[in-house]
Amino acid sequence: MRAGFPVSAPADSVVTGSSAGPRPGSVEAGVYRIRAVGSGLCLGESTSRDGGGAVEQYACPASIPVYLLEPAGGDRYTIRSLHPVLGHGCLGVDAGLRTEGARLMNDCCGRRGTAERFSIRAAAGAHSGTYRILPVHTGACVTIAGGNRTPGVAVVQLPCARTQSGQLFAFDPVPAPTAIPDIRSN
Repeated sequence: MRAGFPVSAPADSVVTGSSAGPRPGSVEAGVYRIRAVGSGLCLGESTSRDGGGAVEQYACPASIPVYLLEPAGGDRYTIRSLHPVLGHGCLGVDAGLRTEGARLMNDCCGRRGTAERFSIRAAAGAHSGTYRILPVHTGACVTIAGGNRTPGVAVVQLPCARTQSGQLFAFDPVPAPTAIPDIRSN
């Protein structure tokens, strides 16, 4: 792994418009499954082993948790995990790391500072409804390395690249869960 960020987003990921209210191409607050466009798989955690909150890609209908996008100003969001067993948490970069290849993790909210905030930007030139997700603390891109289509592959941060199919995501709306445990530490 190379130790250096920040990495600037590629020009094709820039969103134009006012920072007040929803912008053309922006994602509205709501509950979603986050789907990797290149693989068709969704972000989630293993249900067959204890991955410690590691985010990987799995078949969408069975992937847990679902995610709640909460606006945090401009194109920035907190992405809360709504886990049916562990309750509310936050998606973020493991331990706030700034290194290439650092994994995304679901964990208690507030432990990783800006590593729990993301910019979500429409990917110009891609299909409508396709986005890049950038951890605010690095400006890197959330990535399925190499656009891998295998279930269980880790979701990491890597430099943004125009040709990286593993950096394009869709937000598929789902109903909000009706029973999420209330774990106060999250």
